[in-house]
Amino acid sequence: MSELSERLKIFNAGLLPEKVQLKYEAMAENTFRFYRGTCHLFYDALADADALPLSPLAGLICVFVI
Repeated sequence: MSELSERLKIFNAGLLPEKVQLKYEAMAENTFRFYRGTCHLFYDALADADALPLSPLAGLICVFVI
């Protein structure tokens, strides 16, 4: 079993098996649903990433009225 499928299985272990099956079927429909169903993988990777650079303290906001 691949690392990805093992991580998905572990993450969803506490859910009802019928609901997990529905979740996996929905995730297989398109890329957006796959990413929604695996967002925990993104947050795991983000926690291990280096700190993001500081953003500017002030910014210029432009509003166009037509």
